[in-house]
Amino acid sequence: MIELDKSLAANGRWDELIAAWTAYLERNPTDARAYHERSGTRFHSGDKEGAKVDALLGCMTGDRSACSWHKRLRDATKPKTD
Repeated sequence: MIELDKSLAANGRWDELIAAWTAYLERNPTDARAYHERSGTRFHSGDKEGAKVDALLGCMTGDRSACSWHKRLRDATKPKTD
């Protein structure tokens, strides 16, 4: 799956890559790294909210780096208060 990820990402084929990760996750719903990978794909496609959701799912299923990524996404999308 990682090779497919690299190939599709290199060509900016985000929708196909999201679909591939989604199909993978349907078969492997406890693969924390896969949620993290799909989160990054959603982020690059412009879907910041979807990226946050997937990062949180990755964190909740045990990927510590997904926890850090979720925090970064959450902090970056907080409304600014002056």
